[in-house]
Amino acid sequence: MEEKAKNIISVSGIIEPCILERCEKFVGLLNESLEKLDNTKINDLSNNELFITALLHILPAAVKNHQIKKLEYLRNVVIKSIMGDYDEYEIIMFLGIINNFTVWHFQLMELLDDPNKWATDNEIRKDFSTMGIMEVLNTAFPRTSKTFLRKIWDDLHQQGLVQSGDVLNTSMGGRDLIQNRTTELGIDFVSFISPI
Repeated sequence: MEEKAKNIISVSGIIEPCILERCEKFVGLLNESLEKLDNTKINDLSNNELFITALLHILPAAVKNHQIKKLEYLRNVVIKSIMGDYDEYEIIMFLGIINNFTVWHFQLMELLDDPNKWATDNEIRKDFSTMGIMEVLNTAFPRTSKTFLRKIWDDLHQQGLVQSGDVLNTSMGGRDLIQNRTTELGIDFVSFISPI
């Protein structure tokens, strides 16, 4: 029994500094963005219930993540709660989605929301207009399997963020292929996780 207690104390000594470090990292990211906001919004944060609710939901997720991209998405959500563009229910719903998704989900959402912009931003110089949708995804994410991409697409579709998965197997060309594949909710979600 004494050995188990020593192991628990040993693990505790590893975990506590990691939690603090991750929390500090996230708060640092958040502070960088807060400095860019109007002082009237910042001065009232302690009275902003939506901000406090969003922050309390996000802090555990931030501590559980090391990927800078996901931390940036979480930070963007906190900033959006300050701006007042979304109501509490939208924020809570989107936070649930963010907590369950990986960076891969977000990257695919950004690609599907605006394929041309995504290709330009990521310096993909291939002409998407001559490929099927799965080929576009494989070109954009060459180190990922079709099975993995299909799973991510299915997760996004299940949340109502992208169109039916049937389009993955459809051959298209020209302008149809580079059309937005996100739903209205998906468009809102991409806007929600994007920087201000």
